[in-house]
Amino acid sequence: VKAVVGGRGSKSEMGSLVLNRATQSTRQPGSTFKIVSNYAPAIDQKNKTLASTYYDAELLVNGRTVNDWWGPQYTGYTNIREAIMVSSNIIAIRCLEETVSENLGIEYAKLFGISTLDERLDKSPNLTLGGLTRGVSNLELTAAYATVANSGVYMEPIFWTKVTDLAGNVILENKQASRSVIKTDTAKLLTSAMQSTIEPEFTVFPREGVSSTNVGVRMKGVALAAKSGTTNEANDLWLVGYSSAYTLGVWCGNDDSEVVGFGADYHRNVWAKIMSRIHSETKVPVNVSKFDYSGLVKVKICSKSGLLAREGVCDECGDVNCHVYEEYFTASTVPTESCNRHVSYRICRESELPAGKYCPEDDVEDHVYMLIDLRHQLMGETDDDEFLLPTEVVTSTCDYHTEEWLETSEAEEDEEPLPDPTL
Repeated sequence: VKAVVGGRGSKSEMGSLVLNRATQSTRQPGSTFKIVSNYAPAIDQKNKTLASTYYDAELLVNGRTVNDWWGPQYTGYTNIREAIMVSSNIIAIRCLEETVSENLGIEYAKLFGISTLDERLDKSPNLTLGGLTRGVSNLELTAAYATVANSGVYMEPIFWTKVTDLAGNVILENKQASRSVIKTDTAKLLTSAMQSTIEPEFTVFPREGVSSTNVGVRMKGVALAAKSGTTNEANDLWLVGYSSAYTLGVWCGNDDSEVVGFGADYHRNVWAKIMSRIHSETKVPVNVSKFDYSGLVKVKICSKSGLLAREGVCDECGDVNCHVYEEYFTASTVPTESCNRHVSYRICRESELPAGKYCPEDDVEDHVYMLIDLRHQLMGETDDDEFLLPTEVVTSTCDYHTEEWLETSEAEEDEEPLPDPTL
C-alpha cells in the first residue's frame, strides 16, 4: 500500500483515535462489486466472453422491479462489455442468476480478498449489485481490483515490509501472502471492458445521458481501467480502477449515510486528480501508455449475437443499439459461427412483403430483421421489438405484383400511343 487517506480534516484537531474510513469502515460497494462477484467468474469459469449476450427487459426479483439508473427503458440483447460500460443492473443480475450462481459469486468474492461477506444473508441477487449485509472496506475492494490489474494474482495488502536495526539487520519481516484468483486472459478481458468505461469505442445506448460511465477521468498518455459504483439514493459513491502501475479506490460519502446526491462527480474528480499526480510526480516503474492484451484475438462481431458479423446484414440493420466492432477473445472462445439474430429479406415496397418473381427490381429493397427468442419476447417490450421479424414476412409473398398485375401492366404499355415523329 503506497498511500491511505481515511478521512478529511487535521488529525491534530480530530484526535489520535480518528476513524480511518479506508481500512475500518465498511460501506455498500454498489456496482463495483459486479466485476468481483459476477463478470470475473462468468468469464473465468463459465466460458462467457465480453461478447456474450443477455436480454435487457423488465426484471422482477422477489416481487420487486429491478431498475437501471436511466429508468424503465430496455434495450434487448446486450453483451457483457456493453453492460460494464453503462453499468447495467439487469444484465448483471441475469448473468449471476443464469450463468454464475450466487454460491460461485460468493466464492470468487472471497478469493478476491473480501472478508466481510455473510454467506447466508448475502446469497441473493443483491450480491452482484453490492447490496451486502456488512458492506466492504475500501482497502479490500481496492485489493480485489489490484488482483485484476496484477494479471489475476491476489496480493495481500500490507503497509510495511521489514524492520531493521542500525546495522541493517532484519528484526521483523512482513511476508506478503498471494494466490492466483483468475486466469491471466480473464484479467486482460476485464481490463479491456473497464477501459471502455473511460475510452469507449462506441456509444452504447442512443439515449441522452446514457453512455460509458467514466469518460471524464481519461488521462493523456496513461491507459486507465475503472468501474464506478453508486448505492441507493446515492449514499455511497465509488470509483475503483488502475493503470499498469497503480490501483486506486476512492469512496465518497457521509458516516451517517446522508445522501450525497445523484449526478455528483466527487469520486471521479478525486480519483482523476490522484491518478494524475501519482503518474506525473513519481517514477512510474512500467510503461503505462497502454495495457498488455497480447495473446488475445480480435474478431469483428455483431453485438446483438456475440457471433461473427455478417457484412451487409448486421451493419445494415438500422438499429442504433446494434454495434459491429472488433472484440477481444481468448484463443479457445473465438466464435466460428456467423450472427444468428439478423436475417435479410428482399422486400417489395408496394406490399411490404417478400418480393415475388413479378416484382420489378426498382420496387425491391433489402430489409434486415431481428430474430428474438420466444422466451425473450415474453419478458416484455424492448427496443429490439422494432426490428422483430414479422410473421407475415415469413409466411407470405408480395400480393400486389401478381401474374394478373403483370398482364395488365403489359396491356397498358401496348395501348400507349406512339410518339408523333413530326413533333
